[in-house]
Formats: sequence, structure tokens, C-alpha cells
Amino acid sequence: MFEETMKKSEINKVEETRHKVDLISYNIRYIFHGALLNNTDLSESANLKPVDIAEIHIKLVDEVVELLEQLTHNPISESTLPIINSVISSTKIVQELLSDFSEKNKGYLSDKYMEMYLDRIYVLKEVIEDVEMVFFEIPNNKEFQAAMNELSNL
Repeated sequence: MFEETMKKSEINKVEETRHKVDLISYNIRYIFHGALLNNTDLSESANLKPVDIAEIHIKLVDEVVELLEQLTHNPISESTLPIINSVISSTKIVQELLSDFSEKNKGYLSDKYMEMYLDRIYVLKEVIEDVEMVFFEIPNNKEFQAAMNELSNL
């Protein structure tokens, strides 16, 4: 009974993370096309300059990075892995959108903003790779598991 309750709690936390990542992904996609999701006056959002969009993207990417890092801090059961896979897929789409934005706006962003923007894309890519490694590669790596067993026996 306790174990089943823990699994439900774990699934709920990961589902909540997926929901947040999906919402951020949607906002990035929406902003990418020049509008703000929560802005009812679209004439305001139509006046966004590439630097404004870049700033919004950077803040949203920081949120995604935080959410992904939190995922890796807790043990996850195998039943939760499909949800994590979905989160990874969503964040890879976000990474592609951000890369597209950086390519299309090279001449419109200062070197400083472009550097910050590209850095965020790089950090996001690294965190996505970390999540994949923690949940999909390391658990299936026999050499790593053997080393961990050896260390735990010391």
C-alpha cells in the first residue's frame, strides 16, 4: 500500500513537471511567432523586438532547466519513464525552436544577447543529455552498475 502511494506521488510529480514543461514549450513557440500567450492585447505583443523575445526565451529556458534538474534528484520507477521520455521530447523541440530563432535573428541581436541566448541553448542541451543519461543510459550500463555495486560493497 505504501509503495503504491509512493508510485502515485512520483507519477504525479513527474506529470506536473511534464505539464509545466509543455506550457513553457507552448509559450516559447507562441512567443517565437510574435505573440504572448497571456496578453489579450495582441497589438502590444506584435511590437516585440527580437531582443524582447530573446529575453523572454532566456527566462523560460531557465525555468525548463530548473524543472529538468529537479527530475534527476529523485529516484524514478520504470513506470514513470514514458512520462520522462515525453518531457525529453518536448524539451528537444524547444531546443530546436530556440536554435531556429537564433539563426533567424543573428543580425538583430547584439553580440552580448546572442552569446547569452546561445549559452542558454547549450545549457538546455546539456541538461537534456543529463536527463537522458540518468534515466535511460546509466541504468542499462552494465559496467557502471558493476562499479556502483563494487563501491557499495566497500
